[in-house]
Amino acid sequence: MATPWVDIRLVQLLSTDSNAIEVDGVLFKIDMPESVLTIPSKLFKAKTDFKLGIYITNNTSTTLGFYQLSSIDAILISDDGKPINYSGDPTNLAWKNNEQNYYLVQPGEKMFLDLCGKLFWYSSQLQFAISSKTRSLNGKSGFYYFPNLQAGTLYRLQVIYQVSELRARRLEEQVLEKFWSGRIAMPIIEFRLIKG
Repeated sequence: MATPWVDIRLVQLLSTDSNAIEVDGVLFKIDMPESVLTIPSKLFKAKTDFKLGIYITNNTSTTLGFYQLSSIDAILISDDGKPINYSGDPTNLAWKNNEQNYYLVQPGEKMFLDLCGKLFWYSSQLQFAISSKTRSLNGKSGFYYFPNLQAGTLYRLQVIYQVSELRARRLEEQVLEKFWSGRIAMPIIEFRLIKG
């Protein structure tokens, strides 16, 4: 709708799901079914795995590519409102050339970016880790590590999916398919840690 003074764009909310955002025909949904996570024992290699990831649904009429490498950023906030600094810089890890770093999603289809959530002990600190979806030269996944978490504390997690226009254009030249670009800050999800 246009007036002599200002152009107005009306946007209708298509999803009633508080964990989902739809932008230009693409639905992004953060998924972490468990809001209470059990702290693992301090035994060697003990860990708690939990489902965490982003569903991406292509509601457009064209095939879209979604870049995976270095596309994830994360912010973890403790119940005092302060962000927890993470360790590990996933942007410094290199991708093995023979591995796929993107997905093509047909119209009406969806994909799942698995962020491989984990809780474990390291140097007497409880760590919360999620995959950044990068790979090191030795083929291991890169992770964000949030240290020194505490039982009983409520944490808020925001995952950001972002792909630059430059990266999308380069991929389009290689693959000859359209790639999504932009920055989506997923809705904040909350979880609490309990002793097992």
